Amino acid sequence: MDSTFFLFSELSSEEDQFKENVNLKIQDLTGHDINMDQYVEISTGQITTMISEGTILESERKMENGIEFHQVIFTGKQGPFSLKFEQRYWIKDNTHMF
Repeated sequence: MDSTFFLFSELSSEEDQFKENVNLKIQDLTGHDINMDQYVEISTGQITTMISEGTILESERKMENGIEFHQVIFTGKQGPFSLKFEQRYWIKDNTHMF
């Protein structure tokens, strides 16, 4: 799934069927001349087309510890699961991380 790493939660009970997770993806943007605003526009457009019933709840630029990023929170369905997602986008030296 093009992720650099995954962290998964443990199932909390026998009825629990979904492992919450955190993952990191890194994309090389060299030669694409894409800034953060353009990347956010492309990514949020994909959310509503790639996730069943995808709905963006929040999309805003933030700053933590002197590092600027864009945060998107959205909901949607994957198979039988109704899920809530949080994505954060950074661009550093023509490399995008999310």
